[in-house]
Amino acid sequence: MSRLVVETAADRLTFDGASGRLISVRHGASPRTELIAARAGDPVVEVGFLDEARVFRSVDDRTADAVRVRLERADRGAWRLTTSVKGLGGLALDATVTVRGGPADRSARWSVAVDDRTPGRLRLTHVAFPWLALPVRRRMAIVRPFGAGQLLRGDLLDALEPDTPEAFQLRPESFDCLHYPGYTFAQFLASCGASAGLMVMALDASGRPKVIKPLATADGRIRLGFAHLGDPADLDHDVAIGGFVGDWEDAAGLYRDWAMTQPWASRPLAARRDIPAWLLDSPMPVVIRAAGVVDDSGPATPNEAFVPYARSLPALDALAEATGGPLMPILMAWEREGPWVYPEALPPVGGSASFAAFTVAARDRGWHVGTFCDGTRWVVGHAFAGYDGHTHFEAAGGPATTSRTHTDELWQENWDASWRPSYPGCLAVPRTREIALDYVASLAGDLGLDMIQFFDQNLGGCTFPCYADDHPHPSVPGPWMTAAMSAFMADVTTTAARAAGPGRTTAISVESAPAEVHLGSIALCDIRAVVDGHDAADPLWDGAIPLFHFLYHELLPIQGGFGWAPEPHHVALRNAWNIVIGALPGGVLTPSGHLLDRDTVNWAPWDEPVEDPAAGLAVLRSGLALRRGPGREHLVFGRMERTASVDGIETERWTHDGRDHAIPAVVHRAWMAPDGTIGLVAANWTATARAVVVDDPRFVRGGRWTVSAETIRASVVAPGPAVLRLPPHACGVFLVTRSGDAHAEPR
Repeated sequence: MSRLVVETAADRLTFDGASGRLISVRHGASPRTELIAARAGDPVVEVGFLDEARVFRSVDDRTADAVRVRLERADRGAWRLTTSVKGLGGLALDATVTVRGGPADRSARWSVAVDDRTPGRLRLTHVAFPWLALPVRRRMAIVRPFGAGQLLRGDLLDALEPDTPEAFQLRPESFDCLHYPGYTFAQFLASCGASAGLMVMALDASGRPKVIKPLATADGRIRLGFAHLGDPADLDHDVAIGGFVGDWEDAAGLYRDWAMTQPWASRPLAARRDIPAWLLDSPMPVVIRAAGVVDDSGPATPNEAFVPYARSLPALDALAEATGGPLMPILMAWEREGPWVYPEALPPVGGSASFAAFTVAARDRGWHVGTFCDGTRWVVGHAFAGYDGHTHFEAAGGPATTSRTHTDELWQENWDASWRPSYPGCLAVPRTREIALDYVASLAGDLGLDMIQFFDQNLGGCTFPCYADDHPHPSVPGPWMTAAMSAFMADVTTTAARAAGPGRTTAISVESAPAEVHLGSIALCDIRAVVDGHDAADPLWDGAIPLFHFLYHELLPIQGGFGWAPEPHHVALRNAWNIVIGALPGGVLTPSGHLLDRDTVNWAPWDEPVEDPAAGLAVLRSGLALRRGPGREHLVFGRMERTASVDGIETERWTHDGRDHAIPAVVHRAWMAPDGTIGLVAANWTATARAVVVDDPRFVRGGRWTVSAETIRASVVAPGPAVLRLPPHACGVFLVTRSGDAHAEPR
């Protein structure tokens, strides 16, 4: 076997001269570590299509008519390797994979061109490349931009999805929202290890839909799977591959270096004029459930503590007083036909007049009311409300709006079918957009809402896939999806603004971390974070890390009214974590007036509190005061930086309801303000005073330590390791003296 060896500034790569397979990657900082696990039968490129019977097929270079590999070298060490494949799978289908690099390049860059010469052309669904598999090693972890971010290691690697053709096929069995752009919010995967890791990233500013996920191969390796959706004939972006040394923050930093030069990052939050000023004043999100208790187990009757809606005002007034206000009440589960029924939702439970009067009363208090919606998902039933919407679905043209599967059937969503059957709407169909825009206009105008999370369930701002032949889009998922969502988001924002009228500004929000390509089109996102050291009870949050916050916090406000943290310290701990990762802290209002303190991503039965409500309120009060005051430039407008080295943090251990917990008593993160000032934000969620030591090179100059507790107090910190003291339930920010600045006394 001939071997072709080439180099970039960071790596040495070896290819098989006969097939074009990548067979070795070694990083210069760890040259003895092999980063991939190549096998003789691995492909170079795979192309998928639907055959005449609408069955998924895939072909690759292993069954091609001919393969030719050519390496060209240029001046100054630049090189280009071309693998030309003729007759993939014996079809009149060709592919050319090009890899290029040199001493001036941090990474090698892959590109592909596909030529379909078949009579009548195939219905191409995707091209999967580069084909990369890794050895499974001890202390290995995979970074995945999924949800708010995942770090998969240990048992989570053992549970990876199998590497089968179905892994890249968008079909009802695999949900309709987990692709990019959607619940997968960025375009990279990375492996981290004890010595070196491997980074793979698509350099695609257009946000073409992709399936990006780690997969378990049948022979015990981990594949970093990348499938670029749609007809690959128009694929015009590269994929970069390179080694690196470090952890998930190092991988994220490499991606951020590229991502922050792209169009979606052209307006940092500090420069955006489309974000409502009231939102930048950090209102506390307080979620109010108008009807029912738990979504999938009933009941669906109105809650007398909240309907009529003015009944919640005394409890909200008390929360605002206890936490320093203002609030952002978020009304949910108010739909006429049962919680989460769209589009046959209006008028709301309790009547439009009561709802609108509540938004006016809240605005008189300086608050702004929001809601969550169903996105473009048409609901046709509700088990606990007794609603049967099939007649309305047919009469209102629902079938024509619905996404179609690859077999041309209506796409029945699976995850909610047992209690709320629904169909995802195709965004390319005018009727889908017409219904949605009328709905948004009613929410912003008639009901007076100032925050509308319309893209709730269009997770991350995803466009639902569709294979229909008779819709105004290509008959496979592809770039049309990103374009349709971008245009629709602009229309939603414009519609809400017109309906609200002069003097009001409406924030359009997305559930989960929004896909990067849509960052400039929305004003808020809802991220349900998992506190560091805790395991959420839902696989969608496995290995959760604040990856989105690290990449994109400076571009978009994040609210954390929902989220995961263990009992009996749920409210205090979850909101201490929200504060340090830069999210708006908040919670769910219960009929007794306290915040729901259950370890759940959203709802749970309303019982007596399992923790002392005063603890959670104290953390909220101190954290919000910090965010609105001395920490504002970092926690509202700043960029998350590499986690600081902080010593002396004790671990709190306890058992509750059969689960063992071990959580740091002080949580912290490092930040950089827009002016370049480095800060450390820390929060003590416990009832015991704590002292920690910051022994990190970025903080050795000393600076100002400001603590937010019952009051806000500042003190000077001398150069050297900094001892920071936090009273119970307090938050603080340590701002480093900037180079050349005087060692100023506290103000």
